[in-house]
Amino acid sequence: MSTSVLICDDSKLARRQLARSLPDDWDIKVEFAYDGVDCIKQLTKSPPEILFLDLNMPEMDGYGVLAAMKEQGLDVLTVVVSGDIQPSAHQRVLELGAIDFIQKPCSPEKLAAIIEHHGIRDRALRERMSHSLGEQVDPDVRDIYQELTNVAMGQAGDLLARLLNVFVKLPIPNVNLIEVSELHMMLSDIESHEEVTAVCQGFLGPGVSGEALCILSDSSFDDVAKILNVEGEVDDQLQLAAVEAQRVGGRYTQLSRVAVTSCQVCGRNETPLWQIRADRVIHDQDARQLYFEGAQLRVLDVPILWVPQLRLPDPTLERARGFLTPTLRSTSLLGTGLRLPYFIPIGDHQDLTLTPYLSSETRTLEARYRRAFTYGNIELNGAITKDSLLPGDTRGYFFAAGEFALRNGFRFDFDIETVSDDSYFNDYDYGDNERLQLCANILYTG
Repeated sequence: MSTSVLICDDSKLARRQLARSLPDDWDIKVEFAYDGVDCIKQLTKSPPEILFLDLNMPEMDGYGVLAAMKEQGLDVLTVVVSGDIQPSAHQRVLELGAIDFIQKPCSPEKLAAIIEHHGIRDRALRERMSHSLGEQVDPDVRDIYQELTNVAMGQAGDLLARLLNVFVKLPIPNVNLIEVSELHMMLSDIESHEEVTAVCQGFLGPGVSGEALCILSDSSFDDVAKILNVEGEVDDQLQLAAVEAQRVGGRYTQLSRVAVTSCQVCGRNETPLWQIRADRVIHDQDARQLYFEGAQLRVLDVPILWVPQLRLPDPTLERARGFLTPTLRSTSLLGTGLRLPYFIPIGDHQDLTLTPYLSSETRTLEARYRRAFTYGNIELNGAITKDSLLPGDTRGYFFAAGEFALRNGFRFDFDIETVSDDSYFNDYDYGDNERLQLCANILYTG
């Protein structure tokens, strides 16, 4: 059976050009719509499997078509093809439900790449076969499956509602049969597309067993973050993976067998540069803190530190006491070592960061102090070191800098730099100063 394709564009030339650019080996049936109004009529009457949609059209533009499709529940794979290449246009059509955006004129190579990237052929075939197989289900059997699914969804909804403290809207289940080959195709499609994530869960009960598969697109993660009350932008600053999670008292989330890192947790054949593993982690949503029990710091999956209790701020907290992201450093003089910063806020206007730096050749403690005043600020940086490069000597450096606004347009600033020995800066890559430097200036800024 051919895949039904609808091309909507007010330009006859553009319609023909796009139709000719579709892959020659793709068994398709192409129909055309002349504007947005005509497109909605055809979508309502006989929905295609694939829609290629222009943006700038009379009567109803592409944005209006996407909005109407969303309002009427018309679920059609839609690729926008437009000469409007503004980033905001791209973002807007994706928010309205389009799966991708192609700039006019569209080359056959670009179109083929889009089709391949999104698995459009396979998705259309899968949906068509699923629908046709679903029609073959005996009505009585379908009713049994649907009620069984409805009960299972009700129990899952109750669990999620209690866990996340939200209302879960349950849709009417749509029961279809799929072939094993179709399931394999679906799983292969999920594995090959980074923008899609799937979670499976087996279940077992009296006289019934099965497995549920939940599929999330990347665009869904912002919604998940809102449900979990995660504020701010969802990014890769801190990633967390756990085997089990439980919601307690509407405030705490308890996780078991946890890995936390700013590196990729579940990448293929990749070991995070650093990670913290723990037997249990409790997330305090109100305080925005992560509490670790049986925490183990690992570098390249090698355990280097174990602490029975550890606390970290969650990624939404901009300024809080706790460890910052560790860094791994390797030099020919000092070997491979770990820097583990610890941030200490002191009121609203000052803070202190202490950073142990440990390797086989050195034991160093770095420190940074900052304070803001009404009309200026100061910053102090320093380090004290015991290493194998100068055995028996205590090495270090000290920097102090500040800037203050004075009356009548004058400004005062100072800069102090000193170091224990000539080679210390180069050995530790703190800078290239090799002498005591003291300067103070009063400047007139007008």
